[in-house]
Amino acid sequence: MRSKTQNNACNLSLIKYLTEYFYTGSELLNRSNVSESEFTQLQMRSIMPKASYKLDMSLTCHSYFGCHDSQQLVYFYPKAYTGWLKKCVSYDTQQEALTEFSRLFYEAKNRLSENVFWLDDNKIMTAFDGFIAQQWPHFLAGTYGVCTKRGLPFDILSKELAVTTIRALLDKTSLSVTEKAHLSRAVRCLKKVGSQFAPHERALSQQHQLLAQLESLSR
Repeated sequence: MRSKTQNNACNLSLIKYLTEYFYTGSELLNRSNVSESEFTQLQMRSIMPKASYKLDMSLTCHSYFGCHDSQQLVYFYPKAYTGWLKKCVSYDTQQEALTEFSRLFYEAKNRLSENVFWLDDNKIMTAFDGFIAQQWPHFLAGTYGVCTKRGLPFDILSKELAVTTIRALLDKTSLSVTEKAHLSRAVRCLKKVGSQFAPHERALSQQHQLLAQLESLSR
């Protein structure tokens, strides 16, 4: 059972993590020069993702001046979403946003294909449009702001390719020289684009578990 001191330290670590890697809703709007009403409409029209984290802050501050109670909900978005918000504020329909989302995925695919690390039968690449369509609702839900550093298509594709490659190679009893090289590049890719994760989530993350499994096998 955690002590009060341990809980306080965990809470402070969470706040530090969120403020380092994310913008609050108001910070995002200020940096993107978008009004709150515009932002709300974009989310209602499924163009702008929801927050990746929602922090329910109930605080009591004690000082020489007395006691002050404060309670508020604070929403956190990946810092890279400023670019997405600036683009999508001009979109009238979800289809326009989805078209840009798909374009960014194809751009990411071309960049990553310059240094292939995935296996030839990787289902992401053999059914690419279907993969993109599957990621759209997760993107809108704010999921990829939690498990990748930027929450945008390049990081999403990189992470998913790395994870599927690592899993496939871990299932093999032995690896060829080429497969070992693929595994090494996949691990580097995952570490590059994968999230640091909030302190309480780190050990539960797919990324942490895969890397821990690889580390245990290399001992």
